[in-house]
Amino acid sequence: MKTINLKFNFCLIALAILSMSSFNAMADDEVTINGIDYLLTDDGYAKIVNFDADEISDNLIIPMTVTHDEKAYTVYSMVDKAFTGSQIKTLVVEANCDISQDAFAGCALLKSVKMNGNISAIKTGAFRRCANLETVIFSDGTEDIGINAFEQCKNLKTITLPKNLKKLGGNAFFMCTNLETVNLNQTYKNKIEVEKTEKAKRFFGGTKYLSSRTQMSDKVKKSLGGYGNIKMGKSVKF
Repeated sequence: MKTINLKFNFCLIALAILSMSSFNAMADDEVTINGIDYLLTDDGYAKIVNFDADEISDNLIIPMTVTHDEKAYTVYSMVDKAFTGSQIKTLVVEANCDISQDAFAGCALLKSVKMNGNISAIKTGAFRRCANLETVIFSDGTEDIGINAFEQCKNLKTITLPKNLKKLGGNAFFMCTNLETVNLNQTYKNKIEVEKTEKAKRFFGGTKYLSSRTQMSDKVKKSLGGYGNIKMGKSVKF
């Protein structure tokens, strides 16, 4: 019996050591590079999981790849709220990854955003309450702008929507009170579909100028119902 107990205890100790080794290996995979925390995978990919407030640059660039221990990793994803409340002033996204839910929400100092990577979706609330945001340049590959994506971005005056946009979420630009102009590429071949949710009653509600000063054609204005009362599930072709 004593021998069995000794063997059992030895097994428990061995398992504990293995578990600690595995934990340390996982912990080593999370690294901070230029103020951004990445989770690195063995197959060469990097996921953004957080930021270091003391190291992050005011002029943030999310790169296409990062290098750690002489190995290159492709930046492919970011967790929700990855940079929420950070003090960044400009943002350039080179990575081919979607902008996650609330990724930059409440970044009060953010003034400009440029998306160079192949970004297919800007998720719900991604840039909401970025009160000083003035300039947004979308990726041509963006197909989906989520619900409340730019809600309460009160310094936005002009937006040129991406040419391959298929879906524009309800309240995407809600309470962008100084938004004057939304430019649409008239060669769009896709439909913009309003999200079918209770919140999806308008794209641009709460704006001062848009219904009277927009550069959209009269036909598009009529199709969108003057922005104030867009029916859920309404689709518009351009």
